[in-house]
Amino acid sequence: MVWEELGTPKTIRGRMLDANGAFTGPAVTIATFLSEEGRPILSASPAGLTMAYMDLDAGRPITKIVALDASLAPKADPAPLTLGGQMDKTTHPYIAGDATSLTAVYTVMNEAGQDVHVALLDETLHVTKDTTVRTGTGDAILARIAKTTFGWLATWEDGRTPDNEIYEARVSGNGNLLGSELVQEDNSGDGNWSNIAWHDDVGAIVFYQYRFGKPNVFLTFIDETGQRVGGRADFRVSDTPAEFSSRFPDVTWNGAEFGVVWSDGRTGTYQNYFARITCVK
Repeated sequence: MVWEELGTPKTIRGRMLDANGAFTGPAVTIATFLSEEGRPILSASPAGLTMAYMDLDAGRPITKIVALDASLAPKADPAPLTLGGQMDKTTHPYIAGDATSLTAVYTVMNEAGQDVHVALLDETLHVTKDTTVRTGTGDAILARIAKTTFGWLATWEDGRTPDNEIYEARVSGNGNLLGSELVQEDNSGDGNWSNIAWHDDVGAIVFYQYRFGKPNVFLTFIDETGQRVGGRADFRVSDTPAEFSSRFPDVTWNGAEFGVVWSDGRTGTYQNYFARITCVK
């Protein structure tokens, strides 16, 4: 596990766990960073355990990817990677992979707004293909990515309209853009903080949305073409009373069904709630 600590200097720290979630060693400092936040994320990859995070280079926002050894120290080989072009301003990286593949999604600032890129990497952390999946005006941040049956599925918060909305992009295994769609129901309000899980030919995308005043957690099932499974509406996961908020959801496939966890304020104190959800086609 990794996290950021905002002391002086600002650091990214980590600690190893075993298969039962027990700590196997002390917390260690993995890296320092100069940006306002580091947003570290871990993934398996052909290069081993790999981490992406945000930093600054002479005041320019950048995103870095490093392979870590068994003690969570950055490896010299393969060499760390800075995503994007030499002068690109990049933020909000997210990575996903396994022993055979690694893919990153990240934001590149442009003159009018922000672009979203999906980059395929090999075992040397060399980018084999970098594809722009969103360009234009407005913000495009907090992207997520997951491996699927067709390649990769990315989501992000998109500010192309007055309402912040969740969009997705489908990318083939060799890095070609297959299509991009709005995730949440059209004109349904501000959407935030998406996360993804995929199983078989179904993707589960969770997010929170200010649809009924205070934010609540919703889930959308999509198929391999980006269409809603069965043409169904967004499913409301949380049942929080109107005066309280439900936010920051995550989703995973547990081998039999999708599991969603989120932060819920229904008791007056924010606690983590959990729901099991199945998709009936």
